[in-house]
Amino acid sequence: MKLFTFCSSCGHKFGRSGSGTETETKCPKCGAEIAYTVDKETVIVKIIKPSEKK
Repeated sequence: MKLFTFCSSCGHKFGRSGSGTETETKCPKCGAEIAYTVDKETVIVKIIKPSEKK
């Protein structure tokens, strides 16, 4: 099963990710640096660097 992953700063949808996914990315919409992990039916999102856009 794949779950949708979103930027927790602005809500931009990154896509669908399956269990075991560990990704660090920069949001193309707001510029926040995000790390997310998918474990079975749970998505854990950590903001590495918040967006500088107001």
